[in-house]
Amino acid sequence: MQTRFTMMALALGFLAGRSVSACDLKVENGWIREAPPGVPSIAAYGVLMNSGSKALQITAIRSDASDMAMLHESTVKDGISQMRMLSSITIAAGGKLTLAPGGKHIMLTGPRNAPKAGDHVSISFTDASGCVTNAEFTVRSLTSD
Repeated sequence: MQTRFTMMALALGFLAGRSVSACDLKVENGWIREAPPGVPSIAAYGVLMNSGSKALQITAIRSDASDMAMLHESTVKDGISQMRMLSSITIAAGGKLTLAPGGKHIMLTGPRNAPKAGDHVSISFTDASGCVTNAEFTVRSLTSD
């Protein structure tokens, strides 16, 4: 009996010494504009917040709803609209980044179906430390923007 008690005490001491932390990324107001069937890509928007005390770098995005998910940024240079893929984005400690039409956004290419208004699409974000944050994005009708 003494041996079992000692082993339990050691195990609890080991666990108490380990810090278990959740990811610092929080996603709010995630949404996707409804698109007709057959479109090659759809965009996702929302607010990404870093609840941590250090800068947070998002290095990968994934969604089972599409063949590929990427960070993109739309800009206008010399009167010409451009869109480029971003390999990562960084959010300052305690900061936030708004993903919005005409700016930074998530591009879901090869959607596996045409999501309809009211549907939810799950998107996973991986940060530089390997922590994965899953978020639900609500599909909005074309007329609700």
